[in-house]
Amino acid sequence: MDYAKIAAEARALQDATAHDAARRRKQEEASEAFFKAMEKCVYEEVDKANPELRRMNLLTGDRERGVEVSPKQFQAQCRLLFGRNTACEVNLDTTHALIDVEMTGEPDNKGEVKRHRIEFAVSTTEMGVVAHRIASGAMIAGPFGTRQVAEILVVGIIRGHFE
Repeated sequence: MDYAKIAAEARALQDATAHDAARRRKQEEASEAFFKAMEKCVYEEVDKANPELRRMNLLTGDRERGVEVSPKQFQAQCRLLFGRNTACEVNLDTTHALIDVEMTGEPDNKGEVKRHRIEFAVSTTEMGVVAHRIASGAMIAGPFGTRQVAEILVVGIIRGHFE
């Protein structure tokens, strides 16, 4: 038996596993930091949007409080509300570095509530940590910074759909 060769293979496997675990940990930390910064930007965008909605007399009825950031159920979650029927839930999947966004809007004339979904993949590039909008696993737009993702979310909930 060539134990030197077997030991070298075992060492290479151990090193590759350790390297992969460190890379995943770094990616998780980067996506968490991106999400927290994005969440801060969401609050700032809501603070910009509500006075304009009020100025245009759009905050009436169940929307009188404007766009709100509601209490979250999980640490890696951000929830937006606009009136009684429009809600946007933003969740971070740190394992896959994905931001999953699902919005339920106003019922249509048949009483059916439409759901709108978008996803962002978070990655580290030469420009820093960015997000790309994805569909069916493929990048379709981006890169976006935290402020741009926050704008997409706030504009989306006001319009009732994502572009």
